[in-house]
Amino acid sequence: MTGSRVDDLGLTVPDIEVAASRVTAAGATLLTTPAPMPGPGRMWMYCRLPWDGLPELGSRP
Repeated sequence: MTGSRVDDLGLTVPDIEVAASRVTAAGATLLTTPAPMPGPGRMWMYCRLPWDGLPELGSRP
């Protein structure tokens, strides 16, 4: 399809703090700090990848 693209990709990670460290070590920029989501122990954050991707990382116990 012409003009199609993925604007947002959500990934579930076991530990949001570890994921934040790993993506920044790989060259990503954190756009938000890990923030609480509805539900016990759930967190989320956005980052910008070096090739301009915009993943949303979420964790839940």
